[in-house]
Amino acid sequence: MMGRLLPVLLATSRVWLRRPFRGAAGVPLLALCIVAHLCPARADSNISLNAQTFRPALGPENLVTVEGTRTPAALRPIAGVVFEYAAAPLRLTESSGRVDVVDNLAVIHVMAGLGVTRWLSLYAALPLVVYQTYAPDVPAFIGTSDSATGFGLGDVRLVAKLRLINNQGGGFGLAFVPQVSFPTGHGTDLRGDDAFNLEPRIAVDYRLRGGTFIALNASFDYRTSAQEVGSVRVDSQVRYGLGAYVPMPRGFGVGGEVAGATSLVKADASVPGVGATDAIYSPLEGSLFFRWTHRTGINVGLGGGGALINAPGTPLYRAFVSFGYLPLGGAKARARPAAPVASAFLIAPARPVELDADRGGIVDRLDKDDVADPEPDKDQDGVIDREDKCVNEPGPRENYGCPDLDGDKDGVVDRLDKCPAQAGPADNGGCPLVSIVDDQIQLSRPIRFAQGSEEPD
Repeated sequence: MMGRLLPVLLATSRVWLRRPFRGAAGVPLLALCIVAHLCPARADSNISLNAQTFRPALGPENLVTVEGTRTPAALRPIAGVVFEYAAAPLRLTESSGRVDVVDNLAVIHVMAGLGVTRWLSLYAALPLVVYQTYAPDVPAFIGTSDSATGFGLGDVRLVAKLRLINNQGGGFGLAFVPQVSFPTGHGTDLRGDDAFNLEPRIAVDYRLRGGTFIALNASFDYRTSAQEVGSVRVDSQVRYGLGAYVPMPRGFGVGGEVAGATSLVKADASVPGVGATDAIYSPLEGSLFFRWTHRTGINVGLGGGGALINAPGTPLYRAFVSFGYLPLGGAKARARPAAPVASAFLIAPARPVELDADRGGIVDRLDKDDVADPEPDKDQDGVIDREDKCVNEPGPRENYGCPDLDGDKDGVVDRLDKCPAQAGPADNGGCPLVSIVDDQIQLSRPIRFAQGSEEPD
């Protein structure tokens, strides 16, 4: 093994040292070069199918495979690695019943990319199959006559995300998220499509206050060639996914998704082999996950799921662990002083509101690591819109962002005025010193006169 590895490392190091391939963006290329030289250890079959159909998403505020609409900051790198295990991911059906072809599959998904602008990002995904075993009783026509383990490269993907509607302040967001995959895996190893895939995809999400969001993906996956075995024909297909994420305290969150596809062409019932059932290839898989995200963009995820509709590529169950650096875009929100309240009785103006956009416990003017998007403040009163009850009128935080009113025009704002319908001095709580009740004069407090004077003291 070392005799094969040494020349590969020497050759790839020359590529690595060239300027265009330095840095984080060259990591997938380096891994691709090494794996491409070390992967000829194969257990070919007589059929071509892909057990490695898991396509994790990379980027801020995505789910598992379902993409959200948000993008990283301009010129900000994004990176992630997902460790995946799938049990029985490739199962076929013949007249005598179900046939397990691939028993176990372990894959490391290495992903890296860049936020080109605040509304455009690009990334590459490199699936490395590190462990693959075949069922011992696979039929002879499939051709995997032994249960030898296999390892190698799956199909490499390139993904772009163009954000069309920004919903950082809440509401609907929209993005165009096309992806293309290359036949770097081998279908006869049961870990490649043996085709180029071009998949234009639309992502829509809706953000609620507090960070909860719902995401929907819809796409058409065009393949340059199909894979067909008996009743299974994997061809160009409509793909879809729906999921949600709910944040919890201290950076934790929980989410789930359902993702599937429907092929446009049925299998040819005349093809020998697996018993033909005249079924359309329609995989469907569900997943649940937990995620912890630090305010710097570093995150860790843990989840699992399994097939809701059995089809090649959907396992009995799947487990995965992810690590990533996925920062959000946007400049820091800056504190703005609230408008002072005019008063003839010298009521002190409201203090400036100190903001903490990333909720890390450090106000933004002191937070050097704050990378969160600014919270919108339409009326620029220092109270963000989701906490502002009057988003179109400036007002102090003490009045929930609404302007202070003074109904009796005595210079004491109504929320501090004990007698909002009667004018009075501030030192008397806004109430008049003298009032008439039932034809009687009442004093709110004693009036004292200086000795020998008719003027009040």
